[in-house]
Amino acid sequence: MIKQTLLAFALTTSIVAPAIATEQPTSKLEVILKKLNFTDSQKAQADNLIQGFVNNLPSINIDKIKETKKQQLLIISNESFNENEASALIDQIQSKKKLLLLSKTKLKHDLYQILTPEQKETFKQELKKEIGSE
Repeated sequence: MIKQTLLAFALTTSIVAPAIATEQPTSKLEVILKKLNFTDSQKAQADNLIQGFVNNLPSINIDKIKETKKQQLLIISNESFNENEASALIDQIQSKKKLLLLSKTKLKHDLYQILTPEQKETFKQELKKEIGSE
């Protein structure tokens, strides 16, 4: 009985969860895109752009993140503050954030290019809401 229940749960989860995931946006950009009422052609183009973005994201190296946090803790807990060391660590972190932000901005630009004039206006208005300026 337990095996049957677990099997039923696993099957339900694997079938229902993806359907739920497609109904529930997972990011602010997805929320905006759902409001644009894409044509089938636009949806296919957007899917390709987003898939390209996802495929080009750097993999997350948990060990590197832990090492960076350890370096940060050492800088904080030293008797004297080593500004050069702190600055170098911050530069390293910022360069990775910059690449990610650049990729996200390019994705939004590329998505914007496939929109109709009306959709472009909606997209701009939604982005303005996102940054808090109406």
